Amino acid sequence: MSTFFNYTTILKNLQKGQGNCVLKAIGQDCVILAERFFVEKFYDVEFSYSCQDIQGTYLDLLVAVKAKIQLICSFSGKGFPYLIDESFILRFSSTPLEDKEAGGEYSLPIYWEGIDKVEDRINLGEIFIQYLALLIPDTPHSPDNKIRTSKEEGLTVYKKNPFEILDTLKR
Repeated sequence: MSTFFNYTTILKNLQKGQGNCVLKAIGQDCVILAERFFVEKFYDVEFSYSCQDIQGTYLDLLVAVKAKIQLICSFSGKGFPYLIDESFILRFSSTPLEDKEAGGEYSLPIYWEGIDKVEDRINLGEIFIQYLALLIPDTPHSPDNKIRTSKEEGLTVYKKNPFEILDTLKR
């Protein structure tokens, strides 16, 4: 078994300005992720992270996620490739973020992960996977299907435009 799901570290060992560390899912890891998230296939998943700020009570990691996934369109039932390329700040702290801190000095979203102290050993692989779940759409739809929103009912309806065929006719 690879270390992807069991990648643990002690936060205080990370150094501010430390270069990018990479955690990559390979082979069987991708199969396990696909089963876990009920998607057709994970081609690859890569997390890179670097320590941005470290204080006595918290530590900030800049996390970049890149993944290629095969999803099933919830409307057509056909598979389509879906790419994830996102970055965010992950703050490890014993106290939750205040609303005024949430934006902070970063232009990226900040997520809080509770810890008792920075001397604790944490499983970064599992934590990163939990945040990957937030980046996968709940109801995936292929870019081939048009989205129409019904504001009166507050619903999103996934339907192809029935008049789309008329665009191909010559006048």
